[in-house]
Amino acid sequence: MEEFRRLTRLPAYVFNITSELKAAARRRGEDIIDFGMGNPDGATPKHIVDKLIEAAQRQKPGLVHVDYNLGRAEMLLGNDAAAADHFERVVKTDTDSEVIEQAWFQLGTTYRRLHRMDEARNAMATYQQLKDEGARKSQKALENYKAEHPDAPPPSQNSP
Repeated sequence: MEEFRRLTRLPAYVFNITSELKAAARRRGEDIIDFGMGNPDGATPKHIVDKLIEAAQRQKPGLVHVDYNLGRAEMLLGNDAAAADHFERVVKTDTDSEVIEQAWFQLGTTYRRLHRMDEARNAMATYQQLKDEGARKSQKALENYKAEHPDAPPPSQNSP
């Protein structure tokens, strides 16, 4: 059979290239998560999500608020149980008070969507408590500033 010249000039099939790269990485002992073709009928299994998070944190150790952002993404996808798991981790482990405050709000919203009403009320109460505490601290800081700078003009009403 005669070979067509144009056929030999075609580039390698992209899936063959990726399959070869995956095989080489597996031979080196690397963990591979294959995002090959398919039509998923459910949420990504937890062990895969955990591996992706672990890999992202290894790649970018300074990645902050991972669980909060993943919780928001899961909420937007309608995966409320997974979102609640992420927000629960945030309120236990994050160190940024603003993120923690927002996580309590998102957790309350997620619990409500899951029909976990007592937990939703408790989360919203914690959110409100943190918000009120932040307002008190801001008011106290303003009062301290005014006491230390009695000649300073009052803040402009047009300031953000």
